[in-house]
Amino acid sequence: MITQERLKHVLNYDPETGIFTWLGIIKYNVTKGSKAGYAGNYYHHIGIDGAKYYAHRLAWLFVTGRWPKKQIDHINGDGFDNRIKNLRESTHYENMRNRKKSKKTKTGFKGVVFEGNRFAAQIGYNHSVIYIGSYGTPEEAHKAYCKKADELFGEFANHG
Repeated sequence: MITQERLKHVLNYDPETGIFTWLGIIKYNVTKGSKAGYAGNYYHHIGIDGAKYYAHRLAWLFVTGRWPKKQIDHINGDGFDNRIKNLRESTHYENMRNRKKSKKTKTGFKGVVFEGNRFAAQIGYNHSVIYIGSYGTPEEAHKAYCKKADELFGEFANHG
């Protein structure tokens, strides 16, 4: 596993943009100042000394001097936004609570499902689904979901 010292020897990190750049010529297609790594499905990856790392974990190491003890959560939900102000340590469950709404939602709102001709608000918590209530509009149901999410998840609540 790479150390902060080695990381700072091969890469520069800009905490304002979240971008890593190479400090020197590392291999055949890497030049000094070029952006490091590549975009994966959800996160930016960087290969160093034959190992692949997530850029958000490298950013944490670069700034704090230590590997994160837990997961790293992207506060705004964008896995490619590696600005240090957008990163925080989290448990797996905290990280999952900060997820954006599913692309599969049929109502257009996180925590809202159809219930006949009404809209039900519900939220997942501690391996179960909590039924919040039934509402006339998806907006009302979503408002109830947001209130419950704030109550249960605090700073990790994501409204959608």
